[in-house]
Amino acid sequence: MSSVEAERGPRPGLRERKRVATRRRIAREAARLALEQGAPSTIDQIAAAADVGRASIFRHFDSKEWAIAEGLGGMWFDRLVAEIAAADPTLAPLAAVQAAVTTLGRQFDTDRDLVLSIARLSRSSAPLRAWTAHVHVAYEAEIGAALRPRFGEVPADDPAPRLTAALVVACVRLAVDDWVVDPDRDLSALMLRYLDTMRFCL
Repeated sequence: MSSVEAERGPRPGLRERKRVATRRRIAREAARLALEQGAPSTIDQIAAAADVGRASIFRHFDSKEWAIAEGLGGMWFDRLVAEIAAADPTLAPLAAVQAAVTTLGRQFDTDRDLVLSIARLSRSSAPLRAWTAHVHVAYEAEIGAALRPRFGEVPADDPAPRLTAALVVACVRLAVDDWVVDPDRDLSALMLRYLDTMRFCL
């Protein structure tokens, strides 16, 4: 078991894994449909694409906007969490995040149009902006768990990992805000610029 897995606790049971898989499938399909159509889809469209009933969607999400926002956020933040966990274990927390962003930056040329579409769609309406902020809070916990082993022996209630994660999410959001206004700029460079200012906060 990795240190990150140990931090997150024991592996969930089959029922919970199926629940998580269904939720992720709904979110993924909701985001895919929204990107293809350029606007939020109907509940029926999302249900058909995810091969679930309407009731199943509402067991997992309060609204279709939440499902779309989680799907959109997962396309980027799932990669970021994975890269932070995979970074050199000797790196300090901020350095690990910077290394992860640098690695992901190499993929931006290939994924640029998709990432830009995701960024624009997630900012296209008040409901999507609100649910995107909700999703960001959830990923703060994920990033905090990935970073916690890099803080050494700290108490379980030490706020440093979660606070650092909140700053990381804020840096990503601000960088993407700038990039949406001027897509000719280098997104990874913008993120690294904001992350570098965290040196004065840690």
